[in-house]
Amino acid sequence: MRKLLLVLCFLSFSCLLQAQSIDPAYIKTFGRGVILASNKGFPAYTKYDPTQIKFKDGKSLIKPSEGISLDLRFITPADSDVGSLFAKLRAEQPENAKHSNGENLVFWDFWVSHDSNGKQMFSADKPWPTSTKDVPKWNKQAYTWLGYPDDPTTSGATWDNLSSEFSEWLRNAKPGWKIWVSVSYGFKYQSNAGAVENKWNPDKKIFEQVVSTGVLGFAKSEPIVAGTIEIE
Repeated sequence: MRKLLLVLCFLSFSCLLQAQSIDPAYIKTFGRGVILASNKGFPAYTKYDPTQIKFKDGKSLIKPSEGISLDLRFITPADSDVGSLFAKLRAEQPENAKHSNGENLVFWDFWVSHDSNGKQMFSADKPWPTSTKDVPKWNKQAYTWLGYPDDPTTSGATWDNLSSEFSEWLRNAKPGWKIWVSVSYGFKYQSNAGAVENKWNPDKKIFEQVVSTGVLGFAKSEPIVAGTIEIE
């Protein structure tokens, strides 16, 4: 009887894992290494709804007239090794890792092509990004961090995570305006003032040990997936 119960538990657990797998229609439709945006509801993990997402020429397209909201899902590149990425990051920043709670995080960063008043943010000197590792040279519109999901293939961000920074912007958005979304992995840390932490020196392009001021810090990988959302 005990063996039978163990077999039944194993089968139930296996069925649960299968039931909670990402809908393969996402990858079949869009491939890997993409960011998908919707203003018609959150793209559910287990059920792809083609009416929610419009994706063309490598960009997600939304119409604010069809809904003032923004929900997101990304699919990691096929060759991404997320476990190794986290391990590498902690090895590169050992002082920061000491002051982390051990939780792995997904970081979402957002830049917009125009501010809410219509001023264009990018230019010839500050070009719009074209590849995953490009980082815009102007201030972010928004950022958020979320817990790392059980499935390394995908993660999502909901309107609840973004509404405070995007409600006004979307109400004023005009056709052709864009959002650049960049996703990284990492962890947050907070050392006591006077302790040692690793800080990235953008001029030298190296990490340097510095005396901490006690401010919350973020250890982030290079972007693993990024893309453009365009207003229709």
